[in-house]
Amino acid sequence: MKWLLDTNSLSELTRPEPFEGLLDWLDANEPDTGISAISIGEMVAGIERLQEGKRRRTLERALKFLREDYAGKILDFTEGAAVEWGRLVALARKRGHNLSVLDSQIEATGIHYGLTVVTRNSSDFFHPVFNPWKPS
Repeated sequence: MKWLLDTNSLSELTRPEPFEGLLDWLDANEPDTGISAISIGEMVAGIERLQEGKRRRTLERALKFLREDYAGKILDFTEGAAVEWGRLVALARKRGHNLSVLDSQIEATGIHYGLTVVTRNSSDFFHPVFNPWKPS
């Protein structure tokens, strides 16, 4: 595994017309991708905030399929990731950056497992990430 998909990358896949560049990138790299349990939590929280209805049911199904597709590749926020998170947050603050808790936990998961985060929101992270929305 080389890549850790951020929540916004996963959410993009639930759109009626996902960004073609992300789909192309996933076609080439999906076997080397994983996701953080933190992203699962973020997605569940988003779904739970929705009213009952078609959109909510569609997202619930999408999350169910995503969890099935990534079975065995959903990475827990372990003690080791927590140590990396503490280091990451401290270093970022020393350099004048305030990171969101969830994004920094996803980043720490990537650091712990030696993965590069794949995200559209590069500015949410302290270390370099890969952004398939940005032309090379």
